[in-house]
Amino acid sequence: MFVYLKLIEEYYIYIMEISQILQEQKTEIKKEDTETSNNVSNQHAKPVQLRDIENRSVNNNGKLNQSDSNLKIKELIEKEREECYLKPWNKLDKGMRLNRLKLFIQEYSEKESLTENKKKKLSHLLLTACHNSKLTKNTEVEYDTNSGIIISIKTLKTDSTNFHLENTTSKKVKHTSKSRSNIDRFISSRSK
Repeated sequence: MFVYLKLIEEYYIYIMEISQILQEQKTEIKKEDTETSNNVSNQHAKPVQLRDIENRSVNNNGKLNQSDSNLKIKELIEKEREECYLKPWNKLDKGMRLNRLKLFIQEYSEKESLTENKKKKLSHLLLTACHNSKLTKNTEVEYDTNSGIIISIKTLKTDSTNFHLENTTSKKVKHTSKSRSNIDRFISSRSK
């Protein structure tokens, strides 16, 4: 009986040592997992706009390598910056339109030698019109898509002191015939 107790005791010690070793391995695995997750979290995902630019610029067969990506990204951003204004006027978003309007105001004020006060009035008029979606149509703004410059604003009129935009939307009067009831038709046919 004593021999059995001694064997059980040895097995118990052996099992305790194995469980201790397993616990140490689990803690090491947890440490490695947290380190790798920290490394992964330090890598930032690319912004959506940057991925869109890459997708538009990369050929069907070619792909960006990680080593070339920084250089390629800078080139793509510069290319996109140059080409973003080469769309038709109605396809530009509001920020791009505002940018082009500011350039037009600068050029127009230099060409017409406007005073600072008139330049501010013109700027206020055009920028508020753009914010209120008054200058969104291609028929209102003559825009060169090859150079990305506003040539003229067709609705812009000036008198000796002020600038104003003509209203290009004419109200269309729709003439509709009145629908007549059967009673009206009967009365009109009786009177004849």
